Amino acid sequence: LVLDDFGLEKPTQFTGATLCKILDARYNRPAVTTIITSNYSLKQLEQRLNCPTDLQPGDFCLNGSRIYDRCMEICKPILFKGESRRR
Repeated sequence: LVLDDFGLEKPTQFTGATLCKILDARYNRPAVTTIITSNYSLKQLEQRLNCPTDLQPGDFCLNGSRIYDRCMEICKPILFKGESRRR
């Protein structure tokens, strides 16, 4: 499973519940691989999952410490540095 651009999803109750369900299902299955990509640093991602600074009216704060903790437990962070290739 590849979760691309992690942290960019709209913060809703559905998003939080779905992410928890997906990560929990994969948590106790060491034979499966989960790849998560994000343009956020680990610190920025933790902040974003807990309470995004760009919340709009009607948005939901994910209280994502559980989501972040699960990600850190099942994934090995690898930092890639360099110029954007999209320019």
